[in-house]
Amino acid sequence: MSYSMRSFTAAAVLSAIAPAVATAGKQYFFDNIPASQELVWYPCNQMFECARLSVPLNPLEPDNGLRSEIPVIKHPAAKSNEYKGIILTNPGGPGLSGVSFILEAGTFIADLVGQGWDIIGFDTRGTGYSKPNGAVGYGKIPLAPELQNASSTRADRVIKRSVTTDFRIKIPASPDSWVQKQYELGTELDTLIQKNANADNQAVPYMTTPNVAFDMLQIAKANARSQNISDEDVLVNFYGISYGTVLGQTFASLYPQHVGRFVLDGVVDINDYYSGNVGLTRFDEGLSTFFARCFDAGPEGCSFYTGQTQNDIRDRFNSLMAQLDSSKAVSEKWKNATIIQETRDVIRGLLMSAPYDAISNFSLLADSLTVIEGWVKADALLENRETILQLSPNPFSLPSRLEYFFEIQCSDMNNPLVGSKQLSKNIIDSMRHSSVVAGETFIGQYAVCSRLQLKAKWKFDGKIGGDTKNPMLFIGSSGDPATPFENAEVAQKRYKGSQMVYVEADAHGIIGQSNKCVHDNVKAYLENLTLPGRNNRCGRDGEPLNPSEKSSAGLSTLESLNTFGRGMCLMLALVIGADVFHYVM
Repeated sequence: MSYSMRSFTAAAVLSAIAPAVATAGKQYFFDNIPASQELVWYPCNQMFECARLSVPLNPLEPDNGLRSEIPVIKHPAAKSNEYKGIILTNPGGPGLSGVSFILEAGTFIADLVGQGWDIIGFDTRGTGYSKPNGAVGYGKIPLAPELQNASSTRADRVIKRSVTTDFRIKIPASPDSWVQKQYELGTELDTLIQKNANADNQAVPYMTTPNVAFDMLQIAKANARSQNISDEDVLVNFYGISYGTVLGQTFASLYPQHVGRFVLDGVVDINDYYSGNVGLTRFDEGLSTFFARCFDAGPEGCSFYTGQTQNDIRDRFNSLMAQLDSSKAVSEKWKNATIIQETRDVIRGLLMSAPYDAISNFSLLADSLTVIEGWVKADALLENRETILQLSPNPFSLPSRLEYFFEIQCSDMNNPLVGSKQLSKNIIDSMRHSSVVAGETFIGQYAVCSRLQLKAKWKFDGKIGGDTKNPMLFIGSSGDPATPFENAEVAQKRYKGSQMVYVEADAHGIIGQSNKCVHDNVKAYLENLTLPGRNNRCGRDGEPLNPSEKSSAGLSTLESLNTFGRGMCLMLALVIGADVFHYVM
């Protein structure tokens, strides 16, 4: 999905001291908004207000003269409602654009949080429209001129130990050449980072999550000053999804006295995030859920339906993937080996993204598998290559870029694999064994991280949790493939007085869903800090693959793959493969 991300007017000469909101008749965007240490709002994209906040580039050395410019966007509260304050947001990633999130999803967030709130989005330092920027031209995406930059030992373990369930899903492994390709991508990215963005006055050393938490506090303080309120005891309100919950938990651990109202949705285990451990089995469970929902829907609701049980649908899937064995195709030098690899990787991308919002995506997954299966049987993959590649869920819409994900997450990880040059065979085998669906995605991520020589200035290595000024609200969904609800259960216990809402849903995060129970809990918490107590369970609201709601648009609607659950999907570019990714961009 593309965003309307450009100014509506040409750049103009701005006065040295701007008013609180610039002339209402003129529309601005970040290419013509000057940076200020105060929040100076300019009308932008018709219904929003934008500002560019100047903060220290290195919060640990705030007086060294180096500055970072953070783009901030506001979805204003309706004038007719009682004003309640501002809520900062983060859409996940890491590296997804917070500005784009508000432009695209501001009305969804407004519906979730209730009336009276200014909803604030911002691009985290080094990403999007911020300066200096971590964009280095990775993935053959050209740089916009304004994005050019100014000048402890942990165990080597990445698989989270947990009970592994065999869902009898069979996806042939990629050939060894695929793993080598991931290393090459990492080397390419490292070369670009060292050349363009890793100096002490450039972006990458300062893109870690603690730096972003610092920026959140600066935004809230600047907002307080703009209203002639002391910024010493300012409280930050925040709604974060996926990686946004890492940011929220990090903020709460660093600045507990500044925690206002925090809603953390689709909760990442913060210990696992910082140590570089991953738990993968829920992705296989997500695909198994698809088989079950497909069987429940029957042939009218699910085009991939077959047989007498959900296992028959699984076996149909396994049979399809057996015909897309790229390792065998490469070793036996089949003429169609390349399109087999590409098709297989496109399917893997769909499998990773579809469970993020089953109601929206499962019917699209079923249609895709059915059509591809037909092309396989007809030996027609090559002649349909363009259509196949267009099925790939593209997690990027500029200003989001793949390099941001690695620059942040690899810098955040306290794991000796980062910069180690090579993954051990044991780690590769363990990832593949832990998840048939997601294992290779994470192999790709760690292979790239292993080639990056990063020098983060502020890594989080402190105590997680604490006694926050106000309790926080965590949200966990029963069928979340990326962030299991157990993460929310653990997180609530780390912060005194915090609680969680448990949601019956096959989705990653509740933004964009219409579950009234969840919305009521969020609104009550934001209104007066009311927590759910024992009444903290919300039932299922809608079913995937419902024949009465099934889209009739077929493959043409694949672009609608859940916009709000793309954080983890930033890694899909790896599994899809560089050549395919460049093509679909």
